Amino acid sequence: MDSLTLILVMCTVMWYVIDNLKDNIWGGLAYSNYITIGVSAVGSFALSFGYSLDLLNALGLVPQVSPLGQIITALAMMGGSALVSEVVEKLRVKI
Repeated sequence: MDSLTLILVMCTVMWYVIDNLKDNIWGGLAYSNYITIGVSAVGSFALSFGYSLDLLNALGLVPQVSPLGQIITALAMMGGSALVSEVVEKLRVKI
């Protein structure tokens, strides 16, 4: 599987898992947004380093996977999971 495709798939799976956990476990808490950010951070860094995901390498900007690229990928996945969430919510409203 192409690295960029893998990053997008992992971001989508991470959003799905976090969204379901949020609704079922900590959604009603006053500080649920902070828990969601924390879980998203842990999940994205674990996926990025666990699967050696590097967005810079996937885009062809650097020749090999680097720790800096993995950190950038994890940060992009953290923000990307929110983007995926918003897109899916918009699709749910229209359907």
